[in-house]
Order: sequence, then C-alpha cells, then structure tokens
Amino acid sequence: KARSFVISTGSRPAALPIPGLKEAGYITNEEVFEITERPDTLAIIGGGPAGCECGLWLKMMGLDPVIIEKSDCLGGLQNFSPYQNQWIAGVMDTSGRDFAHSIQKHIQQKEIDVIFHADVTSVQQNARGFT
Repeated sequence: KARSFVISTGSRPAALPIPGLKEAGYITNEEVFEITERPDTLAIIGGGPAGCECGLWLKMMGLDPVIIEKSDCLGGLQNFSPYQNQWIAGVMDTSGRDFAHSIQKHIQQKEIDVIFHADVTSVQQNARGFT
C-alpha cells in the first residue's frame, strides 16, 4: 500500500502499462530527486540500479520506501539475464549474483522493505491510498 509510486525499471524512465497507475499519479527515477512534498508512503516499482538508488536516497531523506521487484534479487543482475552478467564479472572479479547479494545486503542494512517475486498488475485506490 502506498500513496505515491516511483517508476524505476531501467536506465530510462518508461511508462508502464499498468492499469490505474496513470490515474494514481507517479514520478520517474529522474523526477524523484526533485520532489518538494513529502509523501506518507512511497512504492518503487523495480529493484534495478535506479530503483535501489531511489530507495536509498528516499531513506536518507527520512522516508520509508518499499521496493517492489519481480525477480528474486536486487540490482538488475538476475541469473536469467541474457548478458549472463559477464561485464560485471570482468570488472569486479565477481559474479553478478554476488554483486546483487551485496546490493541486497546494503538495502537490508538500511531497513528498506523489499517485496520480491511481485508483478505489479494494477493500481487501485482505496480509503488509505493506493494498492
């Protein structure tokens, strides 16, 4: 449940075809750093690099964001990646899975809630906000 949403699904903001999202109103990962009003709750759709960055920044600003991720790990480094995480393995001498674990551990240490294996299929308004 959230009153505001951040779209954070990749390197460029993308309008997701989620029924009800447009009506609920949302900001992108580029706009999140410009917010002037403090939302009560905020859900971040996408736990890739941009989503994790948004989550950490919002937490530092005193908010309690929730990251909603469709896979089983954060950082956009899932095992099913078509790139097989070769670039990160070569640069950091580690597997993409190890790197994702480090990101996830940092997010957990900052006490940011994450919902894994979640596919956002719609956004609906109720008396307390949106679900």
